[in-house]
Amino acid sequence: MEVRVINSAEQFLSIRADWDALLLSAEAASVFMSWEWNHHWWKHYGRNQSLRIITVWEDEQLKAVLPLYLQRTTIYGFRVLTSARFIGTGGDTSPDYLGPILEPTMASQAIPLLVGYLLNNQPDWQVLRLSDLDRNSAFFAELEQQCAAMHLPCTTAVSARIAFVALPPTWDDYLATVHRDRRNTIRRTRRKVESQHQGRFYVVSSEAEVDDILASLIALHHRRWQGNPNGHAFSTPEYVGFHGDVVRACARRDWIRFYCLEADGKRIAVFYCYRFRNQIFYFQAGFDPDYERLRPGLVLIGHALEHAIEEGNFIFDFLRGEHPYKTQWGKSRRETHTMVAYRPGLRAMLYRLQSEQIPAMKLRLKSAFPFLGNKPHATVGDVADRQDA
Repeated sequence: MEVRVINSAEQFLSIRADWDALLLSAEAASVFMSWEWNHHWWKHYGRNQSLRIITVWEDEQLKAVLPLYLQRTTIYGFRVLTSARFIGTGGDTSPDYLGPILEPTMASQAIPLLVGYLLNNQPDWQVLRLSDLDRNSAFFAELEQQCAAMHLPCTTAVSARIAFVALPPTWDDYLATVHRDRRNTIRRTRRKVESQHQGRFYVVSSEAEVDDILASLIALHHRRWQGNPNGHAFSTPEYVGFHGDVVRACARRDWIRFYCLEADGKRIAVFYCYRFRNQIFYFQAGFDPDYERLRPGLVLIGHALEHAIEEGNFIFDFLRGEHPYKTQWGKSRRETHTMVAYRPGLRAMLYRLQSEQIPAMKLRLKSAFPFLGNKPHATVGDVADRQDA
């Protein structure tokens, strides 16, 4: 087997068919590992950064992909730090379920090659920050093992706690799993929208229609979150441009589901979701605040779950963001994890001090002396979470 590094946009474009074939064969894969997601993210966010996609080939067949780039940041205003990260992370996007893409029969051979090459043959990074990994994967274990063998300091933490629904055969079966009061609320709110406001639910998935729906989602999301001091999604040209491109690309592959709700003849709520391997992944939402009294979120989630069941999906995944409404619908939980490794040197030491040690010390002080205040501390390691409506 041969290791090759993809470090140009032209090379990235040239391996599209190989990447796609590998993704289709991989046992553990997500839409966020697709060529579409990664390539369009790089197009919009890769400026002034460097590609480092590590690939493994055998007989000119692609057997593994580790989609990384080098992110340059400034620490303490005077030191430039280079971090190796997954493509898709580090901007104002936060994908879930990341990791290498592996051809199943070659995984046991490819994983040590990928990790060994990353640690031994990529000298440009001072910090390795890989997020949203499966803690129980062979890749995670190999990374921990090789870092320990090289005496590289390494820390792990939870990236996201994710709620999801294991979908039953029918909508009635799902309703039977919830408390009677909640079941009545779901039915009553839906009937009210339908009977008093000419409510209509529909799904958009075709490339020809997604631009219009995405524009509605953005407008509704801005209306819902205007004035929010913590900001909101779709607030940068990069974010809007990236999602426009990736939605169109994924719609061509039938990977997009926009769940829509109308009332009084106008679109009042939109859910932006991905459908991949018979699973639905809820990514973003927008609501008209003028219709908040109708509880459009509750109504639309119910419709979306029912449609997902009828379509033959077996999981409805709410992705990152620990919001109460997600845990009310999704009773099952799973976690993803981040691993951070540090090479010897001043820059890595300063980064660790700023991103881990100082925040941890402040938390201990706050616990011991709560009167010191509760203003949150942001670190260079923070990743902007999606603002879910």
